[in-house]
Amino acid sequence: LGICLGSQLIARAFGARVYKLPAAAAHTAYPVVPASSFSAPAGHEYGFLAQQTTQAGWDDPILGPSLQRSGATVFQEWHEDSFDLPGEAVLLGTRSVGATNQSFRIGPSTYGFQYHIEVGEALAQKWHNGWRRMWTLTPDEEKALAKELKGQIKSGAIGKSEVFVHEFVQRWLNVARRESGARL
Repeated sequence: LGICLGSQLIARAFGARVYKLPAAAAHTAYPVVPASSFSAPAGHEYGFLAQQTTQAGWDDPILGPSLQRSGATVFQEWHEDSFDLPGEAVLLGTRSVGATNQSFRIGPSTYGFQYHIEVGEALAQKWHNGWRRMWTLTPDEEKALAKELKGQIKSGAIGKSEVFVHEFVQRWLNVARRESGARL
């Protein structure tokens, strides 16, 4: 199971290219609109951003039921690198802006998520506070990011992602147990 850098490492281990996102609006995603007027650097994805699950993702025996049970569609992103999809990988999730390869599976139990399935409300607050200090943002941009995070909390989106990670990991461990014959 690879998350963010871990997904990039899995992609690389299976022969795919890992690269920096180009510093262009087409490869930039922030949760404030318009991202093109945001003063943070281009070529980054940050914030709780909607994921587009492919049909293969919905049909996946671990991902599909986990998404359906949790109702999660929005997950935390924080990266400036991406990867090409390995040849034997099944694309499970994508985005039309930023890094297009967002989640994949190789074989029955090797999963890569470019986004952070593990980020719940407490960690999101810590990351938000740390991220704000990484770049000089205008007061309006800081307010917009804080408002966006509060909106994600209030809407229940972050709670749904917390349910998702528990559902997904339990299902994933069950498959890993069956594959290895081990008690995990």
